Amino acid sequence: MKKIYFLLIFFTIIANMYLIFGWTPSINDIAVNSYGNINDIKSIDKEEISEEVSFYFNPDEGIEALEESDFEEVNTTLKRLSTSDLSKWSELKNDKNNDKVMEFFKLIKKRMTSDDYEKIKSVIGKIIDVDRVEVQLENNYV
Repeated sequence: MKKIYFLLIFFTIIANMYLIFGWTPSINDIAVNSYGNINDIKSIDKEEISEEVSFYFNPDEGIEALEESDFEEVNTTLKRLSTSDLSKWSELKNDKNNDKVMEFFKLIKKRMTSDDYEKIKSVIGKIIDVDRVEVQLENNYV
Protein backbone atom coordinates (compact mmCIF):
# COMPACT_ATOMS: atom_id res chain seq x y z
CA MET A 1 0.00 0.00 0.00
CA LYS A 2 2.92 2.34 0.72
CA LYS A 3 4.20 1.79 -2.82
CA ILE A 4 0.86 2.85 -4.27
CA TYR A 5 0.84 6.04 -2.18
CA PHE A 6 4.43 6.75 -3.16
CA LEU A 7 3.69 6.29 -6.88
CA LEU A 8 0.57 8.43 -6.66
CA ILE A 9 2.43 11.25 -4.92
CA PHE A 10 5.37 10.93 -7.33
CA PHE A 11 3.18 11.25 -10.43
CA THR A 12 1.24 14.12 -8.86
CA ILE A 13 4.46 16.01 -8.21
CA ILE A 14 5.70 15.38 -11.76
CA ALA A 15 2.38 16.56 -13.23
CA ASN A 16 2.42 19.71 -11.10
CA MET A 17 6.00 20.49 -12.08
CA TYR A 18 5.06 20.17 -15.74
CA LEU A 19 2.08 22.49 -15.27
CA ILE A 20 4.17 25.08 -13.43
CA PHE A 21 7.32 25.06 -15.54
CA GLY A 22 6.52 23.52 -18.91
CA TRP A 23 2.93 24.15 -19.91
CA THR A 24 1.97 27.34 -21.72
CA PRO A 25 -1.60 28.13 -22.71
CA SER A 26 -2.35 28.03 -26.41
CA ILE A 27 -2.99 31.30 -28.22
CA ASN A 28 -5.85 29.57 -29.99
CA ASP A 29 -7.83 29.28 -26.78
CA ILE A 30 -10.93 31.41 -26.98
CA ALA A 31 -11.06 34.13 -24.35
CA VAL A 32 -14.43 34.93 -22.86
CA ASN A 33 -14.96 38.27 -21.17
CA SER A 34 -16.91 38.83 -17.97
CA TYR A 35 -20.20 39.14 -19.86
CA GLY A 36 -19.83 35.69 -21.42
CA ASN A 37 -19.22 37.05 -24.93
CA ILE A 38 -16.41 35.72 -27.03
CA ASN A 39 -13.70 38.32 -27.56
CA ASP A 40 -12.86 39.13 -31.14
CA ILE A 41 -9.34 38.23 -32.15
CA LYS A 42 -7.60 40.92 -34.16
CA SER A 43 -6.21 39.80 -37.46
CA ILE A 44 -3.37 41.47 -39.29
CA ASP A 45 -1.76 40.63 -42.58
CA LYS A 46 1.49 38.71 -42.27
CA GLU A 47 3.16 41.26 -44.53
CA GLU A 48 2.31 44.01 -42.09
CA ILE A 49 3.76 42.02 -39.21
CA SER A 50 6.91 41.09 -41.06
CA GLU A 51 7.99 44.70 -41.39
CA GLU A 52 11.15 45.18 -39.37
CA VAL A 53 10.25 48.26 -37.38
CA SER A 54 11.71 48.90 -33.99
CA PHE A 55 9.30 49.01 -31.08
CA TYR A 56 11.37 51.79 -29.57
CA PHE A 57 10.41 55.37 -30.24
CA ASN A 58 14.01 56.47 -29.77
CA PRO A 59 16.43 53.60 -30.34
CA ASP A 60 19.43 55.63 -29.19
CA GLU A 61 18.08 56.10 -25.67
CA GLY A 62 16.19 52.86 -25.06
CA ILE A 63 15.29 52.09 -21.46
CA GLU A 64 17.37 55.02 -20.20
CA ALA A 65 14.65 57.34 -21.57
CA LEU A 66 12.44 56.47 -18.59
CA GLU A 67 12.32 58.93 -15.75
CA GLU A 68 13.89 57.82 -12.48
CA SER A 69 10.52 57.40 -10.72
CA ASP A 70 9.13 55.33 -13.61
CA PHE A 71 12.24 53.19 -13.70
CA GLU A 72 11.99 52.54 -9.95
CA GLU A 73 8.29 51.69 -10.27
CA VAL A 74 9.07 49.10 -12.94
CA ASN A 75 11.92 47.66 -10.87
CA THR A 76 9.82 47.34 -7.70
CA THR A 77 7.03 45.65 -9.65
CA LEU A 78 9.46 43.29 -11.36
CA LYS A 79 11.02 42.23 -8.05
CA ARG A 80 8.10 39.83 -7.71
CA LEU A 81 9.61 37.74 -10.53
CA SER A 82 12.17 34.99 -10.10
CA THR A 83 15.89 35.64 -10.51
CA SER A 84 15.97 34.06 -13.98
CA ASP A 85 13.14 36.34 -15.07
CA LEU A 86 14.96 39.33 -13.63
CA SER A 87 18.03 38.42 -15.68
CA LYS A 88 15.86 38.61 -18.79
CA TRP A 89 14.80 42.10 -17.67
CA SER A 90 18.46 43.12 -17.40
CA GLU A 91 19.04 41.80 -20.93
CA LEU A 92 16.17 43.96 -22.17
CA LYS A 93 17.66 47.01 -20.48
CA ASN A 94 20.92 46.48 -22.34
CA ASP A 95 19.57 45.31 -25.71
CA LYS A 96 17.28 47.17 -28.10
CA ASN A 97 16.37 44.06 -30.09
CA ASN A 98 12.71 43.50 -31.02
CA ASP A 99 12.94 39.83 -30.12
CA LYS A 100 14.07 40.66 -26.59
CA VAL A 101 11.15 43.07 -26.20
CA MET A 102 8.67 40.43 -27.35
CA GLU A 103 10.22 37.81 -25.05
CA PHE A 104 10.02 40.20 -22.11
CA PHE A 105 6.37 41.10 -22.70
CA LYS A 106 5.45 37.47 -23.21
CA LEU A 107 7.23 36.64 -19.96
CA ILE A 108 5.58 39.32 -17.83
CA LYS A 109 2.17 38.62 -19.35
CA LYS A 110 2.59 34.96 -18.42
CA ARG A 111 4.15 35.37 -14.97
CA MET A 112 2.58 38.50 -13.46
CA THR A 113 -0.91 39.49 -12.40
CA SER A 114 -2.96 41.54 -14.81
CA ASP A 115 -2.71 44.62 -12.57
CA ASP A 116 1.08 44.43 -12.46
CA TYR A 117 1.19 43.79 -16.20
CA GLU A 118 -0.95 46.87 -16.90
CA LYS A 119 1.23 48.96 -14.59
CA ILE A 120 4.42 47.90 -16.37
CA LYS A 121 2.76 48.30 -19.75
CA SER A 122 1.72 51.88 -18.96
CA VAL A 123 5.20 52.85 -17.76
CA ILE A 124 7.17 51.14 -20.52
CA GLY A 125 4.59 52.39 -23.02
CA LYS A 126 6.26 55.78 -22.75
CA ILE A 127 9.26 54.52 -24.73
CA ILE A 128 7.97 51.41 -26.52
CA ASP A 129 5.03 51.05 -28.88
CA VAL A 130 3.15 48.66 -26.59
CA ASP A 131 0.12 48.45 -28.89
CA ARG A 132 2.25 46.88 -31.61
CA VAL A 133 3.70 44.44 -29.10
CA GLU A 134 0.19 43.53 -27.90
CA VAL A 135 -1.00 42.90 -31.46
CA GLN A 136 1.95 40.64 -32.19
CA LEU A 137 1.45 38.75 -28.94
CA GLU A 138 -2.26 38.25 -29.69
CA ASN A 139 -1.54 37.00 -33.19
CA ASN A 140 1.29 34.74 -32.02
CA TYR A 141 3.87 36.22 -34.40
CA VAL A 142 6.66 36.07 -31.86
